[in-house]
Amino acid sequence: MVTDQARRRPVIEVLFVQDCPHYPATLALVERVRFAGSPTVRVDGHDVEPGSEPATEHVLGCRLYRLEHRFAGQPEERWVREALQRAAGRD
Repeated sequence: MVTDQARRRPVIEVLFVQDCPHYPATLALVERVRFAGSPTVRVDGHDVEPGSEPATEHVLGCRLYRLEHRFAGQPEERWVREALQRAAGRD
């Protein structure tokens, strides 16, 4: 018997502002991890960027993600995968 919990899939949101140049690449990133969906990626309401919650700044514009040695216009694919793995393990 499959329970409701076993069938539950995480909710993935890609939030962006109009004309954000990073939106298409971020949506493609989310689709590469097998989920269709400036820019923000959340899984079950949690931002995928490690250490980004709670948000300390709110800007109506393009977002920059702090990677190990640089800034980027989209999150690392690893962050999205890890967020999905965490969501799969939640009760």
